[in-house]
Amino acid sequence: MTQRIRELLDGAVADLEPGVSDPVAAVVRRGRAARRRSVLAAALVVALLGGGLAAGRQLVTTAREPAPAGPAELGRPPVPRVVGRTVVAGAMRLPIPDGWTAVENDPSRPCGDLHRTILLVVTGNRGCQNASVEVYGSERTYPGGTLVGDDLLDEDHRIVTPPVAMTLRGGEPAWMSESLEAADLAPDRYPEFAFWNVVTLPWSMVMLQLRDDGPAERKILDSIVTTPTEAGVLALPDSARSVSLTTPDAKGRNLPAGAARTKDQRTVAAVIALLRAQSDVVDDSAACADPGRPRAAVSLESATPTMVVITLGGGCQEAVSSAGGRVRLSDATLAQLKTLLGIGAR
Repeated sequence: MTQRIRELLDGAVADLEPGVSDPVAAVVRRGRAARRRSVLAAALVVALLGGGLAAGRQLVTTAREPAPAGPAELGRPPVPRVVGRTVVAGAMRLPIPDGWTAVENDPSRPCGDLHRTILLVVTGNRGCQNASVEVYGSERTYPGGTLVGDDLLDEDHRIVTPPVAMTLRGGEPAWMSESLEAADLAPDRYPEFAFWNVVTLPWSMVMLQLRDDGPAERKILDSIVTTPTEAGVLALPDSARSVSLTTPDAKGRNLPAGAARTKDQRTVAAVIALLRAQSDVVDDSAACADPGRPRAAVSLESATPTMVVITLGGGCQEAVSSAGGRVRLSDATLAQLKTLLGIGAR
């Protein structure tokens, strides 16, 4: 394996060009668990990571027009709209449940909670109404995570956990800030509208904000039908300013000991080359990521920040790029990634 790592480093650096400097486009989940740990730490991290928007707040969409068929290919998020009794955004089709309604956001309306309502956020100023389900077009592919570490104010001693991954009907990946089985989403734990979960569909450039308990959120997610077009090998930037890798321990926990970040351009290029070499494409019908599996993540900081979420576990070990593409990933490849970043050697 050592020789293979050397070959990757030497080959990747041959035509290396400097990465593009760009702030990290990440947001930190501001759910109850994170707030209890440190509101100040989360706020500082958001500021340090380039002023990322807090999950689900004030997301800017494009001009009001029908959602494009392939928003990821056009490089802009779709504008959600209603067709019959279905909310359409990108490759996502969300049926409006019986007894529910769907409305567009209107900043002039008074603040309040919209029960049994899907709110379509079609303008940059979303107003101050909250709905059971909110749908945005968004360039933010990362839904947020939980700060973990001994010192949450020290970037060398903290990590932000990878998103929880699942596969929607039709094959589109969905990434969540909170597992549907998490204690914070247990029924009756909080009053209605006090729940908080953010779900991103990175290929469709769509974000959902869900304000109900885990079982209710699962019903919404299970009802979604998708028609993705981004399957294939992993879409990755040609270069990046830095790369980070977060891996779980034997108990499936994501901790600082299993994470590393580097700006070394030989290593960055070698990671990109290794991921680009993975050619065992997972078809939409065979995708199998689900929230119960441990996960790892590779983040590439570039002009277009890219995240690769890796679902781990026997029979379903696959890597999905936020820019498109889904492939099988072997244990040996994961071990090579860890070796490149020096995880396990410290």
